[in-house]
Amino acid sequence: MFAALIVVATAMACCYSQTQVYRATAQLLITPTVSASSILNQTGAAATASVQDVQTQMQIITSVPVVGVVRSELGAAPAISVSEVGQTTVVQVSASSTIAGQAAEVANAYANAYVDSQRTQAINNLQSAGTQVQSRIDDLQTQIDALNARVAATPALDQADLTTQLDNLLAQQGVFKQQLAQLQLNASVATGGGEVVSPATTPMAPSSPRPERTAVVAILVGVLFGVGVCFLLDYLDDSVRSRDDADRAARGIPDIGFIPRIAGWKSTDRPRVISFEDPTSPAAEAYRTLRTAIQFAALDHPLHIVQVTSPSMAEGKTTTVANLAVALANSGDDVCMCCCDLRRPRIHEFFNLDNAVGYTSVILGQESFRGAIQKVPGVDRLSLLASGPLPPNPSELLASERAIEVIHSLASMFDVVLLDSPPVLPVTDSSIISSVADASILVINMGESTRREITRTVEVLEQAHARILGTVLNGISAGNADGYDRYAGYYHSKRGSHPQSAEEFLESVARDRS
Repeated sequence: MFAALIVVATAMACCYSQTQVYRATAQLLITPTVSASSILNQTGAAATASVQDVQTQMQIITSVPVVGVVRSELGAAPAISVSEVGQTTVVQVSASSTIAGQAAEVANAYANAYVDSQRTQAINNLQSAGTQVQSRIDDLQTQIDALNARVAATPALDQADLTTQLDNLLAQQGVFKQQLAQLQLNASVATGGGEVVSPATTPMAPSSPRPERTAVVAILVGVLFGVGVCFLLDYLDDSVRSRDDADRAARGIPDIGFIPRIAGWKSTDRPRVISFEDPTSPAAEAYRTLRTAIQFAALDHPLHIVQVTSPSMAEGKTTTVANLAVALANSGDDVCMCCCDLRRPRIHEFFNLDNAVGYTSVILGQESFRGAIQKVPGVDRLSLLASGPLPPNPSELLASERAIEVIHSLASMFDVVLLDSPPVLPVTDSSIISSVADASILVINMGESTRREITRTVEVLEQAHARILGTVLNGISAGNADGYDRYAGYYHSKRGSHPQSAEEFLESVARDRS
C-alpha cells in the first residue's frame, strides 16, 4: 500500500509539474484526381482513392513544398503527425502546442497548404495537357486546310479519296476538341485530390498532462509495483515467520516450546517474569508446557545441567531461563539459575537481586557457594548464582577447569541447573559452555531470527558436540501456533482482579519476612 501511494504521489507530482500541451486535429478526405491521361485515354473519372494513394498523400502532407508554404504563412513549420482513420480515405493532421489557438492554427495551415498545393499541381497538369491537345488540334487544322485546297483544285469525279481523308481528319479534330473542352472544365473545378472535411478547432482542455488518466494509471502501476515489492521482500526476507521455517532452518531439531508474545517483554527498565507475575496467563502455561517437555526428555537421559542460548542477542534466552526456572521450581525441583553470560548479564535484574557476587567470585575463590548463591524471594526451591564481577577474558575463564568444576558442584547441590549463556554467533562462550551441559535449548525469536543464523548456530553447537534438546519459538503472535489464543480467554476468565506486578509481589514478600 505504501509503495502504491509513493508511485501515485510521484506520478501526480510529475503530472502537475509538466507544462500543459494542447492538441488540435484537422481531417482531410483524400479523393482521386481526374488526370489528363484518363481524359485523353477516354477512361472517365470514376476512379477511387486506393490504400497506396492514401499512404502517398500522407507523405506529401509533410513534404518540403507543403512545409515551405506553412513556413511562409506562419513564420515557422512546427512538427505534426499524420495518421489514417481506420480503413477509410480520411487522414488526421494533428499539431501540438503550449498555446491552444496555435495548435489549431498549425493543423489547419498544414491541411490547407496540402489542399492548395494539390489543387495547383492538378490545374497545372490539366493546363499542360490542354496545351498539348490544342497543339494537336492546330496540326490537324493545318492538314484540313491543305486538304480543302486540294479538293478545290481537283475535278469532282476525282474528289472521293480526298473527301474521305478530309472526313477522317475532321473526326480526329472533333475528338481532340472534346478532350480539350473536358480538360478546361476539369481545370476550372479541380480540387487537387483532397479536401478539408473537418478543420481543427481550438481545444478547450490540454491533451497533456491528464491528471485523471495519470492517477488511474499510477494507481494500477502502484498496485502492481507494491505487489512486486512485497513478493521481492518476502523472497529476500530470511527471517523465521512460521514453525516450518524454524524446523527447516534447525535441520529437524524438534520444537519443545511455543511462547506467545508478551507486551513489554523486551523492556530493559522492567524485565518480566510472567510465570509468577501472571501465573494463569497463556504465556505462563507455555513455560509450564516447556517444563513438561524437558521433564519427559529427562526420562531417557538425566538432565541436571541445561544450557539456554540463542543465535543472536535479544531473542529472549534470559527471559526463558527466568520463567522456566520458576516453572521447574513450582513443580518441586530444586533449581539454580547460573549466569554464564559474563559479558552482558541480566538474569539478576528479573528478580531484583544483586550481581556484585556470583559465578566469577566462586571461580576465583573469592566467595563460597553459600555466600554467592542467592535465594529468589517468593519462589521456593529457586536460587540464583549471578555472574559476579565481569572478567576481561570471559572465554578463557569459562574454559578453565575451575569454571567447569563450579557448574558440576551446582549440579550436585540442585536437581536442575539452568545456564544462562551468551548468544552463539557473536562469541565462542556458548560453545564452551555446551560441552559442560547435559543438553542445550536454542531460543528462536519469531520474526527476527533468520534462517541463516539458526542453521549456523546449530552447526556451531554440533561441532562442539552439544546435545541440542530442542528449540523454543519465542514471541509467537496470537493465533499463530498451538492454539494459545483459544485458551487465553479461559485463563483470563478465571481471574478475579489484575495480579500484582513483580515489584509489588516482591515488596509484599519482603514486608512479610520483616
